Amino acid sequence: MQCLNCGKEVVSTARNCPFCKADLEVMPDIPPDELLQMLKDAGLDEVTQEHLRLLADETDSPDEFANALLLGDCPACGSKKVEDCGEVEGINDLTVGRCLDCGVRWCAECGYHLKKDELECPHWDVCHKCADEDDCPHILDATECKKVAKWMKSAGVTRRM
Repeated sequence: MQCLNCGKEVVSTARNCPFCKADLEVMPDIPPDELLQMLKDAGLDEVTQEHLRLLADETDSPDEFANALLLGDCPACGSKKVEDCGEVEGINDLTVGRCLDCGVRWCAECGYHLKKDELECPHWDVCHKCADEDDCPHILDATECKKVAKWMKSAGVTRRM
């Protein structure tokens, strides 16, 4: 398996990464078949279920499946070797994706490519200034918010699908 923090290969029984010392037991592994059943129980249609089944078959681990599902391929180079930055020191944000091949980081919500010095997507600045931040009706898709959409347009960000 790969360390969520540094991306290096570690033995599957390791509790901490021997390279960066990151805790490898932070997220429990949910086998893809269990996750698919959970999604089916959530009421997903047959086409979506089949798409997810195919995605699960293409991945080698629960982490890889989750990254493929939530992040997709790298928007810069197309690599499937991606991870979220939820356990990356200094970032700690599940909504930031990182390519293990080319190093690009992007917002998994809106598709914005983060600059080297940015730790989070600037669309969060819009959210933090909003009066509805604590009770946001767009919690599942920030790009549906008119204020975020306006920021995306001004920043030249095309919404990821």
